[in-house]
Amino acid sequence: MLERFLDLGSIDSLEEVLQATSVGEAIVVVHFNPAIDGDNTTDPKIAIVVEKKSKPSSKKTAGQRSIPGETKKVGERRIDNIRGGLAEICDDETLDRIRENLFVVETGLGHTLSNGNVVGLTALVYDGSLDIPFRPINIEEVGFGGWVSVNELLQAEGVREVAKDFLRASRDMGLISAALRDFKTDGLSAQLFPPGFSINQFFEQRESAGVDVKFTL
Repeated sequence: MLERFLDLGSIDSLEEVLQATSVGEAIVVVHFNPAIDGDNTTDPKIAIVVEKKSKPSSKKTAGQRSIPGETKKVGERRIDNIRGGLAEICDDETLDRIRENLFVVETGLGHTLSNGNVVGLTALVYDGSLDIPFRPINIEEVGFGGWVSVNELLQAEGVREVAKDFLRASRDMGLISAALRDFKTDGLSAQLFPPGFSINQFFEQRESAGVDVKFTL
């Protein structure tokens, strides 16, 4: 699977008008590994997070489950917005164990509207072990909630409604199924994090230098 390649720089040229007005990114990390859970593409497991702090302005309550998401910094490239969102589920120690198993697929990229704002939707594919202990960078804000099937999360209580909306949109627009299909059939994809990339350092630089657009996911 490493022979497939997507120019990560091209992500920012996809749907340029929408991306220019995007306020952030909602991320669905989809697990696909037939050796572990069969050829499950109809209701795959996805990575979830657990909110640790309440934030009334974004209708966020401590203890709720959600999917990774990140408000965009002003002028930020889409690929960096996606990487910023992944800080909710992995630090450098985790990244060292999943770097070669986490892929961005061209057909897994899309956009939706949320309260009149354009939000990027990204379905990433992870084909590694589910036994790896994922650990977010900012553990005071969010915790890793494990792996849950799409349908289970959509039907569950205690899940952020906006997360359900983004997940439904990703499913109904075909982003999840398309990403899995093309990942299986040598579609255009690339490892999200190149060798030597430090997500801890990236997170610190992004938070200290970047300014959020006026919207909160």
